Amino acid sequence: MHVHTLDLNFRGLPEVIAAYLVESDGELVLIETGPSTCLAALDEEIRRVGHDPLGIRKVAVTHIHLDHAGAAGHWAARGAQILVHERGARHLADPSKLIAGAQAVYGDAMETLWGDMLPVPEAQLVPLREGDSWNTGSTRFEVWDTPGHARHHLAFLAEGQAFTGDTAGVRLPSCKYLSPATAPSQFDAEALLLSLARLRAARLSRIYLTHFGPLDFVEEHLDRYAEVIRGIAALATELLPSGVTPVAFAEAFTTHLLAQARRDGLSETDWERYQSANDSTMCADGVRGWWESLSSPRAASATG
Repeated sequence: MHVHTLDLNFRGLPEVIAAYLVESDGELVLIETGPSTCLAALDEEIRRVGHDPLGIRKVAVTHIHLDHAGAAGHWAARGAQILVHERGARHLADPSKLIAGAQAVYGDAMETLWGDMLPVPEAQLVPLREGDSWNTGSTRFEVWDTPGHARHHLAFLAEGQAFTGDTAGVRLPSCKYLSPATAPSQFDAEALLLSLARLRAARLSRIYLTHFGPLDFVEEHLDRYAEVIRGIAALATELLPSGVTPVAFAEAFTTHLLAQARRDGLSETDWERYQSANDSTMCADGVRGWWESLSSPRAASATG
């Protein structure tokens, strides 16, 4: 297989959101769509690597967050099948809840950041679950359920490589800093650590991050990301039982991340690029929500 990394130039910034065009024996599959605001940039990238966007008939998304699948309906309108986690399929068929949730978070910036989200006709949805597979040319893609960032998250494995979406975090090119992708509302530290351990055990030669690009030092990266997740889980366990406010926790969380970014030599410009890819305040909300779910009476009764 041959993999093309496509830069969606999100918000005019290079190397923040990627999609991947995989070709094998003359067949194509697009992995990730990005938001509809990046559709023109994606089309341009596909043409740059020598293909006609209208010729793509298979699109797979790792999960249904707008930076990964926001333009799925536009690809369906062009005639493509949309391959997605079975938990997320209904939300692509009827994206009203996704849109309402994003609108509540982003307000007036919603249209500028993400654009519109068209429904995917059910006939064009291909729900995927653990153990499924598909072929593109001679390349067989295995579907792995990789919860932790979200319950509707998949990784796609082929030829000893994997497209990991947000499961392996956010690491921009030429940067050592690794940012935790922990946005609400389904972040689960324990589930994510299990997903990371499973990917590590696969002895992959390369992983493809949506934020951003291919990495060949797979085991080192996955080990480091597991440390990052344990660190923020420990921070939540330390601060949240004291009744710290959401604002105060978000400030402490950002300070924790910024200290690590500085240790890793990240510039202020690159910190802002990371924030565009993975806002720290939003990620703090995801971690707080996870901790609160563990601490709730309902969670306690379920595990007692």
